[in-house]
Amino acid sequence: MARFYFDYISQSNTSIDDVGTELPDVAAAKVEAASAAAEWIKDHVTVPRVELKLLVRDGAPAPIFLVNASTNVKAGT
Repeated sequence: MARFYFDYISQSNTSIDDVGTELPDVAAAKVEAASAAAEWIKDHVTVPRVELKLLVRDGAPAPIFLVNASTNVKAGT
């Protein structure tokens, strides 16, 4: 098992993960990151335009991959 860290960056907030989550491998970390980004978007869907950058680290300062998620909700015309 490896420990992965999920840092959230949005327009209004930055949250650095200093605890991490143990997962079997990078593939599992990608699944976890995609799921976490989807949940974050669901929680912020009432904001007309929102963007999330989810940086995933393996303990080193540099991320091993990045997940971008965004919405652009427009009122009906």
